[in-house]
Amino acid sequence: MTELKTIITDAELAALGLDIVDVQAWLDNFVTNRARVAKEECKLKPEWATAMQNLLIDGGDISDEWAILVQGKADGLFKTAAQVQSEVQALPVATPLTPLEQALTKRQINAALIDSGILDPEAFIVNAINTISDDVVKANVMNDWENAPSFTRDSVMFNDTAMLTAVSMDKAKIDQLWMLAVTKPQ
Repeated sequence: MTELKTIITDAELAALGLDIVDVQAWLDNFVTNRARVAKEECKLKPEWATAMQNLLIDGGDISDEWAILVQGKADGLFKTAAQVQSEVQALPVATPLTPLEQALTKRQINAALIDSGILDPEAFIVNAINTISDDVVKANVMNDWENAPSFTRDSVMFNDTAMLTAVSMDKAKIDQLWMLAVTKPQ
């Protein structure tokens, strides 16, 4: 059996004594119950069955849940909190998207166009799409405009030079529009 020891100041002991009659008994009870909870959590994992099988193979008593837990821990089936924490810390941190990398909804695009002085954004977009000379590309872009849940900056719709020129836009103006649109509600 392992003995756990904790060090607290006299002031901390005095403070605990205000609410707890026997601090050592309370601490023992806390640790025992937390261990019980951890065991119950392990029983819910699929690895529990493997630990039971391994214990049985080793001639152990599978009615002893603590023995199953120890077997699973020894076999590396159950990760310690330190192992889990280490794995989490090793995960790559997602870098936030820049405004130009964020997808926009049709609502955001329309709001940015309205704020830019284009009071009928739907007609403006449809007119722009109609300037595309390739009928298949035009049909696909129109389909996207009417049905896509969101749009990315690299979409054909925002990069077709002929279409942009026809509506007095260029890539720099689209970038400015995009930067405004990301600030609008989705």
